[in-house]
Amino acid sequence: MENYPSREQQLHFFRSYLAESGGYTESMTVEDRARVEEELINESNRYALASHFLWGLWSIIQAKMSTIEFGYMDYAQSRFNAYFNQKKMFT
Repeated sequence: MENYPSREQQLHFFRSYLAESGGYTESMTVEDRARVEEELINESNRYALASHFLWGLWSIIQAKMSTIEFGYMDYAQSRFNAYFNQKKMFT
């Protein structure tokens, strides 16, 4: 999780993205903008959890099925560790 973007980094990214993509409208209040930013942070972090979980499961299946030499179980452990660590941070 040391490489995962901090809340400030996420906000910087989302603010830049929304400003460039037209996601902010002139009629939006500061509170509206903050709400949209918070929704994006929550949604993206939930999808990150789903991604960790999916790749953890995929790796377990590959460990059993694949003929390719790779540390699938180590990778699965890494992804599930990331899932549980991130879940603690965002729930």
